Amino acid sequence: MKKFLGSLTALALVFAAGNTQAVLLSDLVAGQTITAGDKVFDEWDAFWFTSDFSDINLANIDVVALEDGDLDPGPGLRFDVLNGELDVAGDGIYAYKDLSIEFHVSTIGDLKIKDVSLGIGEAVLTHPSELTDVGIFIAEDVGSEYGDSDLAQLDVEFSKLDTDAVLFDLSDNGDFAPQDEIWVYKNIQVWASQLDDVASLGSFSQRFSQVPEPATAALLALGLVGVGFARRRRAAV
Repeated sequence: MKKFLGSLTALALVFAAGNTQAVLLSDLVAGQTITAGDKVFDEWDAFWFTSDFSDINLANIDVVALEDGDLDPGPGLRFDVLNGELDVAGDGIYAYKDLSIEFHVSTIGDLKIKDVSLGIGEAVLTHPSELTDVGIFIAEDVGSEYGDSDLAQLDVEFSKLDTDAVLFDLSDNGDFAPQDEIWVYKNIQVWASQLDDVASLGSFSQRFSQVPEPATAALLALGLVGVGFARRRRAAV
């Protein structure tokens, strides 16, 4: 039996991140918000499809605020999947869970959003046979207005298809002109084909790099120039 675990680097980044707030995805969809730094995440929605027509329990996905990113990689969110909610066991044909999540991000300070990064944190694929199709794929669209995808399109994948090597494409990012607010649309697919195959997604995360407003940056630069001038003047005296 072969087991492949998401890269240790990704796991270390996930667990080293500081956090101050966590809200269940079910509560966010019901109207709650979560804040990381000066970024507010609201207007949540989610819907899903599964091969066996079962529900996905959003109360088993914990959304954690990541506060430690400074300007780059910036604040963000980690999605911790509890109780194997996004585990899929093969059914001999093609078993899957397909979950879509959308939300709005806005800034309450003077730091604009300039890019988005996405990463798979904890994931396991189990497949006794090389002739298999098992994996995890997350695609994301980012728009400047609701329903748009004009800013960025990202995707990450951890999968095994037949005799091909395991695909470790665990992170992606997209840059765009600084924005005060953006809309994020995320689609998570977990699948397994053979009876003994299992795909398990334990966590994934997202960061939002930021830059100061132009006026703020100009004032900061002016302040640094003033400090330098004062130092030179004191030195001359």
